[in-house]
Amino acid sequence: MRFEADGVYHKVWLAVQEDDELTAVVRSRQLHIYRGGKKVLVLAGKAAQKVLRADNVCSLIQIVANASDSKMTAISLDGIIPQNVVCSQELRAFFAAHLGKGFHFKAEFQDWLHNNAGKTFREAVEAYHSIEHPKEIRPQFEYNQYIRDFFADNKGATLKDAIRCWHWKKLQPGPHKYEKPDLDAVME
Repeated sequence: MRFEADGVYHKVWLAVQEDDELTAVVRSRQLHIYRGGKKVLVLAGKAAQKVLRADNVCSLIQIVANASDSKMTAISLDGIIPQNVVCSQELRAFFAAHLGKGFHFKAEFQDWLHNNAGKTFREAVEAYHSIEHPKEIRPQFEYNQYIRDFFADNKGATLKDAIRCWHWKKLQPGPHKYEKPDLDAVME
C-alpha cells in the first residue's frame, strides 16, 4: 500500500531496488530491507518499527531518488572517505584501477579505511602499499590453506582424505600447517 506507485514510500522502494550501493549502506547500518516484490521497509530495528526520517541514510535515499541517473557520485582520488565506508564492487574497481588488477580488500586495508574516514582516496592509494599484511595465516583461514597445501602435495587424493587429515591435525599441538607425515598418520 505505502510502497505502491502512489504510496508515500514508493521513491524509497525504487531507490533501493535500483542502487546496490544504497542497499549495502542500508544493510551495513543493520536496517531491514524486504524485497518481496511488494514492499521494502527501512526500519530502525524489529523492536522499534519506525521509518527513519532524520538520518543520513534518508538523505542518501532522497539523493538517489531524485537523481536523474539514480547513481551515486563517482569515486575520485580527491574524494573523501566516508564514515562507515562500504567496500563495494565500485570501490574495489576504483582501487584496482589505481593499484593494479591484483588488488584485494585485505582486512588490514579495510581497517585502515574505516579508521581514516575524512581522508582522501588518494591517501588510501598511497597508504595501501605501506600497510603491513601479516605473514601468518589467521586461524579462520587455516583450514583453506591446509586443504590447498594438502592437494598440492597429494595429486589424486580426495577431499574426504584432506578433511580427515585436517581433523587429525587440529587435535595436534603446534601449528596447523600441512606436512607430508599428516597423511601417513591418518592412513595407519
